Amino acid sequence: MAKRIIKKKEIPEPVPSFQERFTKWVKKNLKAIGIVSGIILIITAIILIFLIHSKNLERRASYKLSIALNLYNQAVYSQDIKGEKKKLKEVLKDLEDIEKRYKRTDHGKKALLYIGHIYYHLKDYDNAIKFYRRFLKKTKKDDLLKIMALNGLGYANEEKADFKEAIKWYSKILNINNRFFQPYAHLNMARCFEKLKNIPEAIKNYREFLKENPDSERSLQVKYKVKVLEEMSVSKK
Repeated sequence: MAKRIIKKKEIPEPVPSFQERFTKWVKKNLKAIGIVSGIILIITAIILIFLIHSKNLERRASYKLSIALNLYNQAVYSQDIKGEKKKLKEVLKDLEDIEKRYKRTDHGKKALLYIGHIYYHLKDYDNAIKFYRRFLKKTKKDDLLKIMALNGLGYANEEKADFKEAIKWYSKILNINNRFFQPYAHLNMARCFEKLKNIPEAIKNYREFLKENPDSERSLQVKYKVKVLEEMSVSKK
């Protein structure tokens, strides 16, 4: 009787562990990993340098703007009218330099607003309007400064007797959530509507002012204004 041959089962090769596979992959792609790591380090370094540079620029712009605004306030509140113009022109040069050197910083952009203010004080209303509008295009954050620019645009257009344009800018203040300035936007709009002989809209906005700011020191004057305009409306009928 023939002997039955018993074969040994083939022993399977052990499956490589994750660590072994990872080590093998790293060795295989070592050059590519080095290149990518180098690129990441370079990009990180560039970003850090940019952030440090931006912070330093902002700090310098803030310092120079604070000096310029101190001189601006001295000029505006000076009792010497002739000297005021001279000082304002000097400050104007400083602000223009700040805006030019630091135009990408928040304080450099803020300089545009005060350049507009100076042109307004100098009665150069076209340039005032130009710089107020430039400021509004560049600023996105500070609602209070936006309101200052919108008011400046309203006042400058009033000085040019362009009351419709003034109303357009004053009305934009109503879209900003600020309970202090909104009533005065109505007051300014009412004044412009009155100049345009649009009595119903003038009365409406004067009333809005009284409704939103009843305790204002100007409330008595505005109430009298409403009374006079209402009497005018009745007499015309």
